[in-house]
Amino acid sequence: METMVNLFKSLGEHTRIRIFHILLYYPALSVGDLEKILKISQTNVSRHLTVLKNGNLVTRRKSGNFAIYQVKSDISETFISEFKNMANEYIQLKADLKYAQDYLPTI
Repeated sequence: METMVNLFKSLGEHTRIRIFHILLYYPALSVGDLEKILKISQTNVSRHLTVLKNGNLVTRRKSGNFAIYQVKSDISETFISEFKNMANEYIQLKADLKYAQDYLPTI
């Protein structure tokens, strides 16, 4: 049950939901990419990514000088599908995804 608690705590903030949502559609993004897509500071993005990582929702790897984040591969497809369905109801999440598509056109 502790895993479930950590998962929901990790998603218990607007910015983290926005970050997780974008990462569901892009297999790997840098902090800088997320900063530009979401129009928030690098420090803010990094702080929220740390919470998502500690909640076992994303992984981090180094690529040169960049930290690259992606959704963990062992997250339930059912959870991801339900999350995407709920996200479709929110204008902000749709706008984030649209901006990401303009910024990074390869989905």
